Amino acid sequence: MTKPLDVKATRDVVSDYLAWKVIVNGSDSILDALDVEARTRCP
Repeated sequence: MTKPLDVKATRDVVSDYLAWKVIVNGSDSILDALDVEARTRCP
């Protein structure tokens, strides 16, 4: 069993996650992904 992270380590991890750019998979990105799939799919 691992030990819980201390407060500083936890803060560092949370800070790293908060720096990530959030991408929302809305209707446009879903339709774009389907277009890519249609263009690159092997027969």
